[in-house]
Formats: sequence, C-alpha cells, structure tokens
Amino acid sequence: MGKSLGKLKDIKLRFSRYCNKKYGRKGFFWVDRFKSVIVEDGNTLVNCLAYVDLNPVRASLCRMSEDFR
Repeated sequence: MGKSLGKLKDIKLRFSRYCNKKYGRKGFFWVDRFKSVIVEDGNTLVNCLAYVDLNPVRASLCRMSEDFR
C-alpha cells in the first residue's frame, strides 16, 4: 500500500502545481477542506460513495444525482 500512497501524493502534488501555474496562485492547493484517508471498511466506502454521489443534489445543482453526470 506504500507505493499507492506515494503515487497518490505525487498526483496531488503535480495537480496542485498545474493549477497554481494555470491560475497564477501560490501556496498550498489541498488545504483544510480536503484530505486523503484510507478507506478499509466496506461500509465506510459505501458511505463515501453515497456522499460524493449526492453532493450535487444537496447543493441544489440538480434534482437527481443521475442528472448531474
């Protein structure tokens, strides 16, 4: 699992550098609001997926999550 975490860290670092350069920003991109966690339990994974899937509905961006795709 160590290699996977290293790859994810590299992806986040590259993405933040890209966005900072594109938008003329400096500093951290992934701050308090964003974090990475390892999901080991199946129930936790289902809850995370439901949270992500329902976010557009809760934000009133669409009536059903399928409409947001």
